[in-house]
Amino acid sequence: QADELDFATVFGKEGGKNFAMGTPLSMDIPICLRLDRFVERSNGIFGQSGTGKSFLARLIISGVIKSKAAVNLIFDMHDEYSFDKQTEDKHWVKGLRQLFGPQVLIYSLDESMGRRAGRNVDVTLKVGLNQIEEADVVLLGEELNLRQTAEATIGLLHDTFHEQWLLRLLEMSPEELELFCQNSGAHPASVSSLQRNLKRLQRQDYVVKEASFSALDDMVEALDRGKHVILQFGRHNSVLDYVLVANLVTRRVRQRYEDKMRRYEETKDVADQPRPLMITIEEAHKFLNPAVARQTTFGTIAREMRKYNVILLVIDQ
Repeated sequence: QADELDFATVFGKEGGKNFAMGTPLSMDIPICLRLDRFVERSNGIFGQSGTGKSFLARLIISGVIKSKAAVNLIFDMHDEYSFDKQTEDKHWVKGLRQLFGPQVLIYSLDESMGRRAGRNVDVTLKVGLNQIEEADVVLLGEELNLRQTAEATIGLLHDTFHEQWLLRLLEMSPEELELFCQNSGAHPASVSSLQRNLKRLQRQDYVVKEASFSALDDMVEALDRGKHVILQFGRHNSVLDYVLVANLVTRRVRQRYEDKMRRYEETKDVADQPRPLMITIEEAHKFLNPAVARQTTFGTIAREMRKYNVILLVIDQ
């Protein structure tokens, strides 16, 4: 029978960077996690529906915030992390905003969430068609029912219209579409099908014709200042919303962290070293399955970004 000394030898004693996650079912001995080592590599929390994955994730993230082991960017698909939630045994458990106050900033895609008493958000985020890139659309191929020819068609549109390709496609009249196909060699049926399917993006409340990158830049700056960011999806919690926005935001974060690490390697000044960043995603299989992982920012982070101080905490069944 393992005793308290054995557990302390293997898992460490509580205190400092050692965070007590809980106790085994039959013992009253805390199991500790060494948080500074935990945030050195990507990690996963796996379990069947209803086993408490999000609860455990919130506990670990609380430890990371309290110990200052890393800053957090959390994609909160089901509104699990910001404010208090009722457990199955009818207890209310505080959210990260209530535990850590202004250290935690809340961004939301849902305007109605900014009007709830005692559950206000800091920023309501809008996504511009000018911010959506080719890879974002290709990643949504299954959700948008895109044809196999979609990627090649998008390439031709981008060659012609550059960053405005999506807006120009959605606004094309039948005559303009036919003229584009004649000039580019694109197949009319493929372009017409792509236009029809991508109009779903235009119908999302948080999508506008053009949006400034300032809100995304402010979000990255907040992480740089040591703030923790939760992006709530509210009623926009379909897989399409989640995959599109999470990939778009994370691409921006990745670019910034790569730039900062290159700067640090040039100056070797500790002040230039980027803080470790842990990005939490639910429904991780949508981003990391073999068919799409190479096209997602998350696939790149899982493979390459540890050297830039960026890791993932993936939550999935």
